Amino acid sequence: MIFDLDGTLVQTERLKALSSARAAVALCQDEIRASDVIEAFKDVVENSKPDPKIYLLVAKELDVYPFECLVVADSQAGVLAAQNAGMSGLAVSTPFTRNRLHESALLPESHIVDNPDTLPGVIVHVIEHINGGD
Repeated sequence: MIFDLDGTLVQTERLKALSSARAAVALCQDEIRASDVIEAFKDVVENSKPDPKIYLLVAKELDVYPFECLVVADSQAGVLAAQNAGMSGLAVSTPFTRNRLHESALLPESHIVDNPDTLPGVIVHVIEHINGGD
């Protein structure tokens, strides 16, 4: 799972990326090593989203195929970058991105999280959808 909330994968937001990487490791201790995630952020990505390069770089560094990734983004650009990378995605809206995410129709409504408390359930739903159960 790739968390890209509040621009965490952008070069200028490197500290946020490291913080998110640590959170991902804490959530998935048996599957992700901190060194793998942090290593993924060492290269500079010149183009901003919706260019998929940053997501493809993370997938490569984690040694997974793009179609195996689920991106959690908070903006249209993040969702588009995930789609451009051949990855599945869901969005966690913010007060600044909520209307645009819903109006864009990039994702089914059930893949947009407006209440963070519902995120775990939405992740399960999206994974079931990816696996053909929806």
